[in-house]
Amino acid sequence: GGGGTTSGGALGPSFSLDQELIKIQIKKGGLLTKPIRVTNTGDTILDFTIDLQELIDVLFISESKFKLKKGEEKSIDLSVITGKGIAPGVYIGNIHIKTANLLSKLIQTVIEIESEKVLFDLSLDIPAAYKNINPGQEIIVYPTLLNMGGLTDVNITIEYSIKNAEGKDILKEEESIIVGKQATFTKKFLLPKDTPFGEYILVAVVKYKDSAGTSSETFTVGEFKKGFTTWNIVLILAVFLSFILITIWQRKGFKK
Repeated sequence: GGGGTTSGGALGPSFSLDQELIKIQIKKGGLLTKPIRVTNTGDTILDFTIDLQELIDVLFISESKFKLKKGEEKSIDLSVITGKGIAPGVYIGNIHIKTANLLSKLIQTVIEIESEKVLFDLSLDIPAAYKNINPGQEIIVYPTLLNMGGLTDVNITIEYSIKNAEGKDILKEEESIIVGKQATFTKKFLLPKDTPFGEYILVAVVKYKDSAGTSSETFTVGEFKKGFTTWNIVLILAVFLSFILITIWQRKGFKK
């Protein structure tokens, strides 16, 4: 019988993107275009389709269908729509890039649209210890309120929400506060026990009359293998202690 050929050299169909996350902040009425680069890294011609999914109302794409030969790349322009009918706020979703032969990739996208004039703005800080938590746990956040308009002793509204990667709310909360010049405070949110594992975005919109300032921060829910867990540390210590004990035993053996 003849020897079979190996397929070690065969690439097959594949493609790459130059980014996995897009985060845009823009004022209402503003214009902004962001390119994404698609590269055919495989060995066959690929037919691409780009689907804006949940972001169809706030994004315009220069080309939604195209072909790429082996090794070819293409830059596609994404333009943010901030005109009539688009309210200030944070828009979240995935840009879905797929091929005719069922290859598929997602670009997580966060678009913050602020009012033309922002009187109050906000920044969010999620401490490293809360960047990856489990369902049913509490997340602690430090919002800093920025008074951009010089107004004091006015009542403002802050709308908080935690959204999944498709932009669906899993938690919403609203509060009214009286502000001075600048304030950093602590917020705690309890995640539902049935929260699925995955990437989430904490969103805050601060409103006063026609002014809307926005902020967002990402975090993950679930047992992700990022950083050290308690078990990682225990395992490393056990290995280290074993190494020391073996070294001591060997040295005693040589002395004999």
